[in-house]
Amino acid sequence: MSALIITVISIVLSACGGSGNDKNHQSSSGASSSSPAATYTLVYSADSGGSISGEASQNVAAGSSGSSVIAKPANNYRFAGWSDGSFKSQRTDGNIQTNTSLTARFKAADIWSTAPYEGNLALEIDSSSSVTVTWRGGQRRTLLISHNVDLSEATTLTDVTSPYQLQDLVSDQPLYVATREDDVITAWSSTTPRKIVANYPINSIQIGADDTRYLGGYFTMFGALQKSTALLPLPGSAQTAPLAFPETDDYVTTAQSDGSGGWYLGGLFTRIGDQERIGFAHINARGEITSWAPGKGTVHNIYAYENRVFIVESSHDSWNPTTTLKGYRHGASEPDLNMPLNNSSVEIIRKGDILYIAQDNSQLPLVAYDLSGNRLEWSPPLARGVKALATLDELIFVATGESSNNLRIYNESGELIRIIDYIYGEIKQLQADDQYIYASGYIDVDKDRRKSQIIRIDKQGNHHPFKNSLTVAANDAILVHEQVLYFTAHGAPGDKMFGKGLQAYSLRDDEFIPWESGASEGIHHLTISDKTLLTSGIQRVAGGKYRRALASFNADDQLTDWKVQAIGYVSSLSWFNGTLYAGGKFDIEGALPRSHLAAFDMDGFITDWQPDTHPYNSSLEINIIKTDSSGVYAGGLISASDLYQSQAYLLAIDHSGSALHHTRLHFPEGERSSITDIALINDKIFFTGPFTRVNNKDRFGIAAVDKAGNLLHDHFENLIYKSTTAMANNGNKIYVTGTYSISPSIFLQKFDANTNHSNWSKSWGMDWAVPIAHSISTYADKILIGGHNISMEKGLLVLNEKGEVIDEGNLNGVTALEIKNNQLFAAHSLTIESDFDSFSYNQDLAAYKAFNLKLPLGEQ
Repeated sequence: MSALIITVISIVLSACGGSGNDKNHQSSSGASSSSPAATYTLVYSADSGGSISGEASQNVAAGSSGSSVIAKPANNYRFAGWSDGSFKSQRTDGNIQTNTSLTARFKAADIWSTAPYEGNLALEIDSSSSVTVTWRGGQRRTLLISHNVDLSEATTLTDVTSPYQLQDLVSDQPLYVATREDDVITAWSSTTPRKIVANYPINSIQIGADDTRYLGGYFTMFGALQKSTALLPLPGSAQTAPLAFPETDDYVTTAQSDGSGGWYLGGLFTRIGDQERIGFAHINARGEITSWAPGKGTVHNIYAYENRVFIVESSHDSWNPTTTLKGYRHGASEPDLNMPLNNSSVEIIRKGDILYIAQDNSQLPLVAYDLSGNRLEWSPPLARGVKALATLDELIFVATGESSNNLRIYNESGELIRIIDYIYGEIKQLQADDQYIYASGYIDVDKDRRKSQIIRIDKQGNHHPFKNSLTVAANDAILVHEQVLYFTAHGAPGDKMFGKGLQAYSLRDDEFIPWESGASEGIHHLTISDKTLLTSGIQRVAGGKYRRALASFNADDQLTDWKVQAIGYVSSLSWFNGTLYAGGKFDIEGALPRSHLAAFDMDGFITDWQPDTHPYNSSLEINIIKTDSSGVYAGGLISASDLYQSQAYLLAIDHSGSALHHTRLHFPEGERSSITDIALINDKIFFTGPFTRVNNKDRFGIAAVDKAGNLLHDHFENLIYKSTTAMANNGNKIYVTGTYSISPSIFLQKFDANTNHSNWSKSWGMDWAVPIAHSISTYADKILIGGHNISMEKGLLVLNEKGEVIDEGNLNGVTALEIKNNQLFAAHSLTIESDFDSFSYNQDLAAYKAFNLKLPLGEQ
């Protein structure tokens, strides 16, 4: 805001008679006179939005102090500092040596409408009930904490230092935080505390001596559990966690900026926040839901410009479903354009006063209309539907459904300029900047090497390769904005790009921008408004921290800084005598590279333990790892190109890293076998897996060898088991569990490890779902089984020594169990409890939960 400054300058020189210019003047008494005293002027003025309390213009003798003044904001304004950089609203200026003018600045009190975030303030979600606030430097600050954008009723925390953790917060409740230096708000941001989850399954969990929770799995990041949308700061911001944003009760399928820092949302939802909105909602720059609610069905696409909003909407009438393109003036309750469409797969772009509308699988796949809804004589002949549209200068790029010759260039008259014949595969998305078109999908310029990637094309249709390969989730959105390309990276579990999530790529530098967005796959729409990026679709994690295959949480269940550069996955962990052993199919890069097996000390550093797995290093997969005082025992399989030729493998290594023996077990030809679990009892190694014979001996799912690797012929020869998944022991009592191969049910069998005698066998299952047992453990006289759909959408059962169910935990998809003292730690895939995802088994997202074993699990 411009300042109105009125400055009055006066200098008064006084002496005892005579000329003030006579420096050698003496009085009549003969005594020498003193130097004349100077007087200076202090002038205080105020911007619009406030006033000065106190004497605004002051005459002050040189070296003296003026009187106190206070900068006072008007209603709906806040003090923003003085022109000399002071942040104290009340001031008394001293030792005045010159004429001085100072201006008090004021800004609108609503900081959230100025910008969604500002300054070097970052909020990091630690858990569903805690958020850490950080700012640069060690200066003490005042924090203002609110649960809405109005800071007038904010909680004030004075004299705090960075980092500062806010605890005992309410999960899923928005949190707004501002820092105040003296009397001025200098930075602000927002977020919503949520449950911290992994983006892929957790296979194993171990508890260290200091109660650190060590996790191994397929995951590549841990982040805040989102629903259908996440509002992210752009790269370069101090803030990385998602900003506060209203939640919907069903999927958001499309979003557009409203041009004023707010958003138009469309989708399957019927509510957003605490308000009813049928398929369409408008969110203003403050993050508030406005009253405009024209939606009457499911909204598939939104196109907005200036004061016009076009939506593609399907009715909720199941007997007579219709899809319509509707055009609204912003705020209008009724459309001024209402045009029937053939289906809901519609792309809309605008050039000047013309709307180009593309439909997939339609008799009229590409047509043009003016803004009043009048169809124009523009409809290029296309044999297939249109997948995507983009414009570059006077040209229109059309991606068709063909697997070749799938990108066409038309001019504004509808004339075909060129067919791009060097891209093979299906193009899913098109984006444009002022020089290029960007096509994404399962495509390549080599028809035999198609993969999910982005290809860059100039307006003449020529290919311009990137310096780096941009592999992308084929169904996810891409976005070009101010010379930055946003896309979701994709790759196989062994690739460096696997699970990297939402990426930013500088088109100017042809390089990746360092940005830990922590947003997982499933982003179907990307939109930028002001300084924020809105992601929408079915992604579940945002603002995450990258942790590839290994991660740890402290005793307060907060993610630690331990980060291992592992490519691949960890299947099993085992903690012994201060060392964490990890097994799987992974490669660790760095000064101490490791493959498939690794050991870490209590500080998280790789130890010298490095067993030689040659000659199976490239094809070895470790499924399970167990330890005792004699060594480390790992079981798995040696992969083959033919899955049914893969063979189980048992490896014994001492704690120095020397191999005790490698045991390659022999199984019937054509039977794909592996080792799924190991139990170490006395001098025997018991192992389970989906096998029927071992070394030409009948062994149905369970067998034993001595510690020299010799098969024990007197164990399990006459026992008929099934596909055995997991095993646990309590002294000499062994419990095995798995799935019947001929019917969808779980079995549990108990036997004595010394006598080879089976005490009892139990089984149970569901008529409506296939139950799966993943893990088993024991505690006192109880047996705990973890899995999926073991009992009526429950995946955690507690049984007594008779095999009777005595308790159930409220989890499903349990993948690993670990017990320490009186606590049970259960890793599990997520069942998202929401209106639109109730009881669905999400095999990707994962978390862990701690239970007190002295209390009923069902009550926790």
